Amino acid sequence: MNGGPTKCWDASYDHFYRIWLRPGDHVTVHMKNKASLFDAMLKFYHGPTKCHIGSGMGDDNLVDCYNNNGDGGDEQFSHTATKEGWHYIVVDGRRSFTEDADWGAYTLTVTLTCAEVGCCCNP
Repeated sequence: MNGGPTKCWDASYDHFYRIWLRPGDHVTVHMKNKASLFDAMLKFYHGPTKCHIGSGMGDDNLVDCYNNNGDGGDEQFSHTATKEGWHYIVVDGRRSFTEDADWGAYTLTVTLTCAEVGCCCNP
């Protein structure tokens, strides 16, 4: 895991996006941060998630979390799927104790490269 469990935590509301992936599909996610104080973090899950605050929030389905840049920094990751099913991209803030730094404007770009020709939708 990128940075271990202390780097991937949750304390407030998040934005969830889901994408259906098949083994071999490759997804690249880039979050362009548009707020100078927002310390953004990206999380990536496979399968069902538990949507509640506290320890164990879907940790068994967590693929990884990404918090490589500080306040106002962009975040990104790439992943090649090993399992078929729903995958979740979560945009979260790292600093609940400073409300202005726990959220902010951003643009999320997701690029999918399919392992097989003709993929487009969930069956």
